Amino acid sequence: MSADSIRGHVGTLLLSILVASVCAVAYGEDKPAELPTALATSYLPPDASFAILIRPAELAVPEVMQPVVEAFDELLKPAKLGISVADIDEFKLVLVGVVDMMERQGPRLVATRIVNTYLVIRARQAVDWKTVFGVTGQARQEEIDGRKLYHMRGDGAALWLPDERTVVCGALGEVRRTMENPDPNDRESWTDHWEQAARSPLAAFVRMSELEEVAAFVSGLEPIERQEEALATLVADAEYGVLQGNVTTKGLEISATVLTRSNEGSVRVAPAVSLLLTEFATTIGSELPAQQADAAKLREQLAGLLGSTQIVTEGKTVTVKALVTPKMIEVFSATARLLARPRQ
Repeated sequence: MSADSIRGHVGTLLLSILVASVCAVAYGEDKPAELPTALATSYLPPDASFAILIRPAELAVPEVMQPVVEAFDELLKPAKLGISVADIDEFKLVLVGVVDMMERQGPRLVATRIVNTYLVIRARQAVDWKTVFGVTGQARQEEIDGRKLYHMRGDGAALWLPDERTVVCGALGEVRRTMENPDPNDRESWTDHWEQAARSPLAAFVRMSELEEVAAFVSGLEPIERQEEALATLVADAEYGVLQGNVTTKGLEISATVLTRSNEGSVRVAPAVSLLLTEFATTIGSELPAQQADAAKLREQLAGLLGSTQIVTEGKTVTVKALVTPKMIEVFSATARLLARPRQ
């Protein structure tokens, strides 16, 4: 499996997350009574650079999120999962050492390898994960403590089936690491904050020292000058950022916290966050041709989202709060479906 292939799966899922907010059924294969603690929903390795956690089945319950479910299902048709996104309990993507993954190709920074990356998907029912990920009978197998690990072709990728509902894929070393029980005392300054956020159906983490590389990995683009300045400010003045999202009767409530290195640093970080959010919305708003009616609706809702976003500093903490209203969810989901269609 190539880096582009894995990134293709991840990119599709990230697009769906953005607008709202993956080996065979293990017949007779080893099914440990208890999964390793490294597979716990709330667990992140101490050296994580970036993570995004989604519980699609939980997010899909409220009626307000149905447009997102429909958009997800349409976007994921090429993956041939055979189930709705509403039947996926958990999706967790973890990147470690993103700096080592990026390579300049002309004006772009691209992920050319899958070094230190892994993806965990847990469905509500058994799924033929081997077929989904193209594992054939010729795939080389490795057994670790009675658990089977499948070596994929190219890039040192691997696949592990903890049980009939769950798949772990990514870099061989990282997939092996998910088979272990890490030291519970090996915690970072952000661990408690992440574990609290991970109780929500949507959560994300970023280590600010690698923010520029994470941004390039997700977007595939180099930032323009003013974005570079804002990113540099966060890298210099902030330690980490944690985001969580919860669905209420009002819509999708987003809360993000950035911990900076000093009180003075938070004063510099707040406007940098504001600029990056504005640039991000502008970029998304320009994806559709200006003459399309959908483009006007999208820009109107993005402007409304930016206008209602609150950024507050208190000591070394910068807090960002936003509400994605039902109307915004409807328009963003429709946009995602439109962008996913093949261009003529």
